[in-house]
Amino acid sequence: MEKMENETPKKKSILLDTMSGGPKGLGDPNDRSLRTVEADTLIHKLMREKSEELCNHHRIALSECLKDCGNNFIKMISCKKYNRDLKMCQHEWFQDENFKKEMTEKYLDSRAEYRRTGLTKPQREKREKEFLEWQEKRAKNTQSAQS
Repeated sequence: MEKMENETPKKKSILLDTMSGGPKGLGDPNDRSLRTVEADTLIHKLMREKSEELCNHHRIALSECLKDCGNNFIKMISCKKYNRDLKMCQHEWFQDENFKKEMTEKYLDSRAEYRRTGLTKPQREKREKEFLEWQEKRAKNTQSAQS
C-alpha cells in the first residue's frame, strides 16, 4: 500500500486520544467524560469552594462567635451551634444533584477551554487584563495625538 505525500504520521502515545489529541496536544476539547480523579477530587474541590461562598453568612456568624469567646473550652461549647449550622449548610449543597451537575459542567467547560487554548484560567485572565490595559493606553495616545 502506498503512502500519500500529504499524510502526516500520527504520533504514538500511551495516552488515550481524548487525553493527548486536540489542537494543543492536551486532549480533545469536546470530550465530556471524566476521569476518576476529576470526578472524585476536582469536582468536589469546586463544590467545596462554591458551598463555602454560598454558606458565607454561617461562616461569618461562627467567626463572630469565636471572636466573642475568649477561652478555648468556652469557644467549643458556645459556638457549637454556629459550627453545626455551617456544616449543615455545606452538607445540603453537597447533597444537591443539580449543584453537582452545575459544578461538573463548570469544570468541563474550564477544561475544554484549557485544552483548546493551552492556557490556564489565571493565564487567560492575565492576558485579558494586559490586552485591556493596552487598549486603554492606545485609546489615550490616539486622543492626545488628535488634540
